[in-house]
Amino acid sequence: MNRTIKFRCWNKKEKKMYFDITDLAYTNSSNGFELMQFTGLLDKNGKEIYEGDIMALKTKGIFRITVRWNERTAKFIAEGKDFEHQMNYTAQQYEVIGNIYENP
Repeated sequence: MNRTIKFRCWNKKEKKMYFDITDLAYTNSSNGFELMQFTGLLDKNGKEIYEGDIMALKTKGIFRITVRWNERTAKFIAEGKDFEHQMNYTAQQYEVIGNIYENP
């Protein structure tokens, strides 16, 4: 899979999301930042899906799932109540509706 490697960053102090990260050396959780990696996938509306996004998946009766990195499988997964799904080409069934910082 050939995908673009990029990140967005949540600034805890400003409570603001940044998509243009020019110096990753200063963006870590110890100084008030949380990095989230782009999965390389787009939702059904063409919106980029990042780690920490909250998505709706209505085809399975699940309305809220969260994107997380799974170290065990080294893949992005979508997690919800009694639901875990590996993120892949089926991402186009999802719709990004927010993220864990701006929509807790």
